[in-house]
Amino acid sequence: MSSELPAAIAGVERLGAPDAPRIAWFLHGILGRGRNWRTFARRMVTEDPGCQALLVDLRCHGDAPARPAPHTLAACGRDLAELADLTGQPHRVIGHSFGGKVALTWLEHHATGRPTTWVLDSPPGTGETRSVDPLSDPVFILGLLRSVPVPAADRGALRAPLIAAGLPETLVAWLLTSTRHDAGGWTWCWDLDGVEQMLEDYLRTDLWGFLARTDQRVGLVRAGRSERWGVDDDERPVGPNVSRHLLPDAGHWVHVDAPDAVFALITSP
Repeated sequence: MSSELPAAIAGVERLGAPDAPRIAWFLHGILGRGRNWRTFARRMVTEDPGCQALLVDLRCHGDAPARPAPHTLAACGRDLAELADLTGQPHRVIGHSFGGKVALTWLEHHATGRPTTWVLDSPPGTGETRSVDPLSDPVFILGLLRSVPVPAADRGALRAPLIAAGLPETLVAWLLTSTRHDAGGWTWCWDLDGVEQMLEDYLRTDLWGFLARTDQRVGLVRAGRSERWGVDDDERPVGPNVSRHLLPDAGHWVHVDAPDAVFALITSP
């Protein structure tokens, strides 16, 4: 079901038919990869053969090509504009966490059509959290990753210090999906300096103003067990085509905790 894209589009995986008329983008969060969304993308293109899915490795992540600094939401938006020039404008954009703000940034400055944009547990305001557990705080995790000696002889040597620091097994397993082996040994698939710049820009960027004035179709999905939202966020003014959705039993990883509910939302008309 996966098909090759032009060599110029490194770090993007296509699922579905290359000539399918509708395009969906999947945008991951900080320290993620496009492949995190393969299960959803496969299901989408299977149920809707007229849709192709592009799983995007954002800059400084996965197999994305090296790009010049600064590494910001605006830069990510420009990267997506280049992708659209090469493959066509998407009809649907799904962004989780950091990827949600990337989606909104692209929508504000580069979209030429009227895609449906889904923003999954990605508060549009400044500051990602009010009370996040340190073991799930990306700033804390970035610091841990910097302390792991690389290259390592095997993936176990990357895993051990993360487990020793108290990270959950499931989180460590997920982080280890962003590793690669080269002549020197095992290392990470991130530019950690660039990732840190991206995270800092995410935390200081406020997109509520855009959501208040836009007439684009945007779905804000809030996880009921997420610690990332402010007490006043549900009262923020939004445009006429911006909808709000609550998944009461889901945590930040909404697509893991409530996969059927998320799939129903992102494929809704």
